[in-house]
Amino acid sequence: MTITQQQSFNPPFSNPDDMPDYVSIYEMKPKRKSGRPKTCTLTDEQKKERQRKITAAWRENNYEYARLQSKILTAKKRESAK
Repeated sequence: MTITQQQSFNPPFSNPDDMPDYVSIYEMKPKRKSGRPKTCTLTDEQKKERQRKITAAWRENNYEYARLQSKILTAKKRESAK
């Protein structure tokens, strides 16, 4: 099938003023958000409370280890204060 000059340029509008404005796809490029996506819906206070609960549960499950670490830390503080 051959395309003639008449067939290749047949605009759907008769008046050149009816021609739609040119819109570049490169001008208004959307900006990328930087960083990781925000998926957590909790407030800062809720995050702190959740972390307190997790820490308290860990300390209960590892009581001896936590006591030993506390004693070591206290001893280091005493020595550095001297």
